[in-house]
Amino acid sequence: MRYVEMRKTANARGTKKRNPLFLVLLLAAALPVSLFFINPIAVLNNFFKPISVFSQITGVGKLASDDNRTNVLILGLDKRYQGESGLTDTIIAASLDTKKGEASLFSIPRDVWVKGYHSKINALYALGGVNLVQKVVGEVLDLPIHYFVVLDFAGFERAVDAVMGIEVYVDRDFDDFRYPIPGREDDDCGGQDPEFSCRYEYLSFKKGLQKMNGATALKFSRSRQSSGPEGSDFARALRQQKVMVAFKDKVLSLTTLVNPATLSKLYDEYRASVETNIGLWEVEKLYSFSQKIKNESTTSYVINKNSDGEEILYTPADFTPFDGQWVLLPRTSDFSEVQSFVQKTLFGGR
Repeated sequence: MRYVEMRKTANARGTKKRNPLFLVLLLAAALPVSLFFINPIAVLNNFFKPISVFSQITGVGKLASDDNRTNVLILGLDKRYQGESGLTDTIIAASLDTKKGEASLFSIPRDVWVKGYHSKINALYALGGVNLVQKVVGEVLDLPIHYFVVLDFAGFERAVDAVMGIEVYVDRDFDDFRYPIPGREDDDCGGQDPEFSCRYEYLSFKKGLQKMNGATALKFSRSRQSSGPEGSDFARALRQQKVMVAFKDKVLSLTTLVNPATLSKLYDEYRASVETNIGLWEVEKLYSFSQKIKNESTTSYVINKNSDGEEILYTPADFTPFDGQWVLLPRTSDFSEVQSFVQKTLFGGR
């Protein structure tokens, strides 16, 4: 776990260390916003060592917010192919109305082109870390991003296994014959297969409620080569949100909360796999918020169409200006249509 200390602001108190009585467990990618914090009961105290956290607060015990909304950036980081930097192939902005107990999730397709950096948005983490992604996502959506959580995919897979799997409803049957096998990207398949089929595995998901372990949940979230509607990045983004909600439900189930061994495993994964700027006071407030929100109060969106169903992102015919990469561009010369959609969704067109 890496806590990132925030700079002091004019109306904010300075950061300070605190040793909580009970260890705070951050369940990254758990809440519908991928953020849940749980204070284990006293009997679990012996399982964990107290940790120090940095708290950046806008007044004692208050969450940072604008227009009564707290916005959190959730990044899923894939390090398998890009060394230590990795690509953020999951990019979700969660906007929380903490008074009403509602959450709105906005998934940004990973192939959105950011011309100011001559890069797809999922490569910005490698260019400038989470602060750059936070800045650009805020500009694209025209939302102030107050907090961030970065979770690597391997850590999420282990976290799902720690809670003995999750249940996810699959909307439709789909097959993916070209899901990449990690470590086999350059396999020549013995020089006998021009399709390089040995580099891929076959995935099949059936409609209905499915029990998934960590590996299956991750594959379900990341599959993008199936035929039909599930082969799009937009469908994949919705599946990622589905998995997050399922993980939240399992983590907050009684069988998890009363199991010290499970909580210990989750905490270990948190320390190893999570980067965040959320401190102790924010933890307590977010946990309180998590008790109010219901799944039916969570709305999910993928940034690709406006409120009238018109596509606001498109694929150009010529990829040459983008170094040959497949990209998505805003229909207008800027992201004004994206911003209008977000504002209308959150504030009714204000």
